[in-house]
Amino acid sequence: MLLLSPNPPKPIGPALKAFLHWLMVNRWKYYPAALLGAVFLAGIAGAVNLVGLLSVSRAATSHMTGTVTTLSIAIADATFSEVQRLSILLLAFCSGATVSGFATGSSRLDFRKRYGFLMLIEGALLLIGEQFYATARPVYAEWFTAIACGLQNGMVTTISGAIVRTTHLTGIVTDLGVQFGRILRGEEWQLRRMLLHAGIFLGFLAGGILGALAYPDYGPRILIPVSVLLLCVGCSYFLLRSYFIGRLSRRPG
Repeated sequence: MLLLSPNPPKPIGPALKAFLHWLMVNRWKYYPAALLGAVFLAGIAGAVNLVGLLSVSRAATSHMTGTVTTLSIAIADATFSEVQRLSILLLAFCSGATVSGFATGSSRLDFRKRYGFLMLIEGALLLIGEQFYATARPVYAEWFTAIACGLQNGMVTTISGAIVRTTHLTGIVTDLGVQFGRILRGEEWQLRRMLLHAGIFLGFLAGGILGALAYPDYGPRILIPVSVLLLCVGCSYFLLRSYFIGRLSRRPG
């Protein structure tokens, strides 16, 4: 079930209250939009992760599991330059998630939150990362793309009772397997949750495929259209939110 935060941190005006009530009444009507947003962000992460893997640094910046394993090897081998690089990469991802957690607070989907602002920041970070790739400084580039991925992954929401994280697939594949197991037990098929997880998986895969097709010709420059997409979607979020709140504020009663 899609829920809104029951304890808003600040008082809200009548127009925003009406907007939130309208969202609750129509929440299943707008489930496809939430699903589309999750798939879009997963595709972004798939393309960004591919750039890191194909670049000189060979760093997967959308998730940190492999980074921690590589860090453990570097510590065991006493290669301190690599320990430093990987430690900063981990801190970069964590710092992005910290900013996202500060900006959004609760993990529940809440249209009072500045999701659009976070997408604008992410788009700007990816543009900076692309510039570092273009000037042959891939280590700095991977730090900025890791911040961007941490920021995106921190925009966790609860949709249909499912926790949504869009920059890595371990949890998604696990949840799909659990759902299949429950179906085999004869339990109810949770269609919305299955569609959400499958959509994120396919979105990440599609982002990687498109990135792989474009990378031989354009290299890390594929981050430019990815950034532009994020900036456009972030601006659109603000405009739509303002439009709906403004429309509801003009309603009588």
